Amino acid sequence: VTRRPGDDWSGRVSYTAGTDNRLSVSGVISGPLFDGVGVMLGMTQNDVDGQYRNQAGLGEDLGSQSSQGLY
Repeated sequence: VTRRPGDDWSGRVSYTAGTDNRLSVSGVISGPLFDGVGVMLGMTQNDVDGQYRNQAGLGEDLGSQSSQGLY
């Protein structure tokens, strides 16, 4: 479902932190540009260190992830 920008400026930010250095941040802002035209911009950042220790190799963390997005 596509959400339309509102008639007033608004925004929100969310933040989550957890084990294995997990960090997720997202935000969105929306509002009118001029009569009948609005804008909505968002971003997201997700990072987590590895959840598993490589016992056969150098002991580094495995399974790490990092992603960014704009919408």
